[in-house]
Amino acid sequence: MSVKIDLKTIHIRYKGLFDFQSVYSLVYKWLNDREYRTQEGKYKNKPDSTWGYRHEIKITGEKKIDAHYKYTVTLLLDARDCSEVEVN
Repeated sequence: MSVKIDLKTIHIRYKGLFDFQSVYSLVYKWLNDREYRTQEGKYKNKPDSTWGYRHEIKITGEKKIDAHYKYTVTLLLDARDCSEVEVN
């Protein structure tokens, strides 16, 4: 019998400049450093309004604890109105 316990959902909202590739790499590094087996379930990159692009990525990490337990972490990166800029 399988029992699923949802602990907590955290939403982080940010408006401004950021390096999307660095955030993406940091998520994978964090999961791999903690020995989670990662899987990318969704990857969308499409035009979003007149301002830029929308990136949607769903990453799931699983870590088996013992014969009866495993941890599952699911991250949804949803970046809207993205465009590349040059920062000096």
